Amino acid sequence: MLGWALATVTALSPLIPVFGLGPWGRSVAGGVGAAAAVAIIASGWRPAAWLGLAALVYLVASAPAALSTTAWLGVMPTLETIRLAVRGWVSVWKDVLTVPTPISGGGAFGLAPFALAYFSVLIAWRLARLRLAGSTAILAPLGALTVALVLGDDRPFSPAAMGALGAATGLAALAARSGAFQPRRFIACLAMAATMIGATFGGLALFQRFGEERLVIRDRVETPFDPSSLPSPLGAHRHYVRDLADTSVIEVEGLPSGVDIRLAVMDTFDGVVWSMSGPETSGSGAFVRPAATDDATADGADFEVQVSAAHLEGVWLPTCGNPVEFVFDRGHAALAETLRVNTATGTALLMDGLPPTLSYTQLGVAQVPPSESEILMASAATVPLPEASPVPDAVASAAVELTGQATTAGELAFALARGLRENGYFSDGAAVTGPNVSLAGHGYDRIKAFLEAPQMVGNSEQYASAMALMARSLGLSSRVVLGFSGSGVGDTAEARSGRTVFTGADLEAWVEVSLDQLGWVTFHPTPPKDKTVTESDLMQQQDPEPNRLQPPLPKPAQPAPPDLEIGDVDIGDSDEQEDSPPSSWLGSAILVAASVLGSMLVLTAPLVVIWLIKRLRRRRRSRASPATERIRAGWREIVDALTDLRSYPPPRSTRLEQAAALAERFDPDTQLSLVVLARAADEAQFAPFEQSDVAAAAYWDIWYQTERSILRQVGPRARWRFKISSRSLRRRGRRRA
Repeated sequence: MLGWALATVTALSPLIPVFGLGPWGRSVAGGVGAAAAVAIIASGWRPAAWLGLAALVYLVASAPAALSTTAWLGVMPTLETIRLAVRGWVSVWKDVLTVPTPISGGGAFGLAPFALAYFSVLIAWRLARLRLAGSTAILAPLGALTVALVLGDDRPFSPAAMGALGAATGLAALAARSGAFQPRRFIACLAMAATMIGATFGGLALFQRFGEERLVIRDRVETPFDPSSLPSPLGAHRHYVRDLADTSVIEVEGLPSGVDIRLAVMDTFDGVVWSMSGPETSGSGAFVRPAATDDATADGADFEVQVSAAHLEGVWLPTCGNPVEFVFDRGHAALAETLRVNTATGTALLMDGLPPTLSYTQLGVAQVPPSESEILMASAATVPLPEASPVPDAVASAAVELTGQATTAGELAFALARGLRENGYFSDGAAVTGPNVSLAGHGYDRIKAFLEAPQMVGNSEQYASAMALMARSLGLSSRVVLGFSGSGVGDTAEARSGRTVFTGADLEAWVEVSLDQLGWVTFHPTPPKDKTVTESDLMQQQDPEPNRLQPPLPKPAQPAPPDLEIGDVDIGDSDEQEDSPPSSWLGSAILVAASVLGSMLVLTAPLVVIWLIKRLRRRRRSRASPATERIRAGWREIVDALTDLRSYPPPRSTRLEQAAALAERFDPDTQLSLVVLARAADEAQFAPFEQSDVAAAAYWDIWYQTERSILRQVGPRARWRFKISSRSLRRRGRRRA
């Protein structure tokens, strides 16, 4: 029993990076101990009796080992513990594969290593008791190892050591079962060590290729939600601020002061809209199923808010601060299955969309925002984000104008936000005529018109988009956030306990810039709503005070024309000079043509020389004497030709090995032809008789046909490279040396 227990523990070691050493050890130890207790108690029982005991022990032992958060005093099972133990046996496998790792506590996730350890030891115990097939007990830890590899991730936990330990314990248990285990025998120990090493590296070869990325099944089970297919949330900004300006959109109770409410974070700009990039962008994070955790994901003050949402369209779930956990009301408990959270952006969504009314509780962490002095001294932090393109030229010029003498990344971002607030005016688009007219949109044309207008007029949709693009032009990592700002919420206990109502008019966009050691820092570039442009502002902008220019310098006096008589000018000669073309145009054209032709000859001369050398080499080989040498030279021509196509033969290899390596790029017919040519060259090399001229001619005919087939399978560029490449000449020189 001890051998099977140790083999099971080592077989489940790939799950250590998934659950962490502490939770993994508690679950596996509980499973192994419970299975050992069943084996000791029910050693002589009938199948029905020990199966009933095994089911009872499974329900009882799962409470302290895997479901302590639902157990009474962390030990005694409750009805919720029993429900999770029964239901989790079916659903926990998919849940483990679809949550980010490492998984730390909470839920029924710990049931996976507990159940694997428990049933692996039980099955090994029962198989070991079979008289004729007791050796099949090794299949139990091997099955546990297979499931652990499926549930694991790409961070192996000492695979060589664990593999050797598992092979040693399994082989020792088999030897003890058969009565052949004699550890004092030196030869037997060496044989066992050799077997362990072979099993270890054989298993590594099966489940992980050396030097390549490990295949992770969890990446194949459920692809992270791709938000790039969703419409831009910023595109609906005008709808909320105009059509739902006085409508309550969300109500939040217990919101701390300064904590913003996020709907979406957009980090890619395609010239039309700001939208979300896919999970392939590492700096954007991924929307994955949240794992219940007791640990905060960020430093700061913990808080709990109750959120009620209505009239929200789409899939975006309002989040406050850095979200840690979501608890939906009883009427919306099923929404937890469709919840996906992006920890990199602090946003969440419901894949099936938001219901008309929604209530939930969110636990979060409120981080202390950095001070102005910390921002001004901060340098840039580069985050991998998609490139913004196309961008109007006015963005870069406006960014340079607004930043002035700023040097650090914090100063640049601060200057952009302050410059837009101070130089721009606010308009929510309600006016259709007059100075406060503001069109919706934030794409290329809208931002271009916004920045090139005599006066910048718009709302947060235009200001946030313009600042984010300006920051990108200065080399800063920036993104646009859509949500509700919590800067106006009071910091008193009454304000935090009261309900804060946000209407559609409160929806706003702002910018986040990544700064070193500060993370993503928020900047609000939109002017106050009461700062609207007037007719006098436009007139002052359009008709500024004229510049006091210095009068132009007087033109220099022209000398008076000489007094000439009409007869002094030869009018006929002047007309003849004007009408006749310049006499040097033909010589200039000849000189230019000669220069171009000479340059082409100089540039192409080396290529022509290489081509001639290779043609002469082929001619010499195809006419070599005797016929046997002609065939051997034909194979050298094949190797050199494929070398010019950048298909290099392996060093110190036979002709058949060279043919197999060189033919990988081509179709089966070409591969077969190369093998035939290699065999014919081997026969000419090693046969006890001389080859005939007919065989040599046939050899070269097959090679010419194969060459044409090869050139048809490569591109035009490769065909030109085949003619003028000098690789085969240089490689031949090195081989001779």
